[in-house]
Amino acid sequence: MDDWQKLLTARWQTLPEKFVICIDAKSFSKDEIIEHIKLKDEIYEIISKCEREYFDRLKDGSLIKILKEDNK
Repeated sequence: MDDWQKLLTARWQTLPEKFVICIDAKSFSKDEIIEHIKLKDEIYEIISKCEREYFDRLKDGSLIKILKEDNK
């Protein structure tokens, strides 16, 4: 498992046990997502892309800007 997979796994492990996410009209539990991260399959690719965009927005400050604008 590479460092990115380890980071994603650690992040997903912090979610509540009852957390569910829907991707392409199918529901996945947090444990199922963690398994897909380990497998590096097509679900991993979707999760990885979303997480990279999230971290990029945190890094460049645009996420905070959006949140501040929403709270006005």
